[in-house]
Amino acid sequence: MSYQLSLSLGELFQQFDDNATIDLSKLARQVAELFEGKEAASSMLGTCAGNIRYETLSRYLFDCVVYDSVVRDILTTGHLAKLLSRLDILKQTSNLRIVGLPHSIFDQRSQMERSDYFGRNNILPIDANVLEVEGVRAMLEREKRAIQKG
Repeated sequence: MSYQLSLSLGELFQQFDDNATIDLSKLARQVAELFEGKEAASSMLGTCAGNIRYETLSRYLFDCVVYDSVVRDILTTGHLAKLLSRLDILKQTSNLRIVGLPHSIFDQRSQMERSDYFGRNNILPIDANVLEVEGVRAMLEREKRAIQKG
C-alpha cells in the first residue's frame, strides 16, 4: 500500500533528498513550530537528537502508520511528531506500536491535516480490482443517483 503525504508534511520534506542526513533536533524544532502549543510540542520533542538518514526516517513513518489509528493512510506532521517524540523508546524496544499510541496534541494536528487533504478533493488511490466485485458498479451508480437527487 502506498501512503499519501499531507500538504504540511510534504512541504516539510521538500527540503530533503533521498540521500539526506537529517539533524533530528533541527527537524524536531521545525515540527514543533507547526503546532499551536509550540512550547508543549517543543518540550515533547526535546528528546530528539542525533542524525538519521531521510530514507530511514521515511521507513519508520511508513512502518509505524499501520499502528496509528489517527492517520492510517495519510502521513501527517502529527504522525511525524509522535515518531520523533517517541524515537528514543522506539529505538530501545523496536516496538512500532509505541508510535501509534494516542497523543492529544499531535493527533489533533493529524486530524486537521487529514481533513485538509480530503477537503481539497483529493482521493486515495483505489484498487481497480474492487470494481470487478459483483454489485460494486451498481452500488456506485445508486450512490451517484442519490447524490444527484440530493
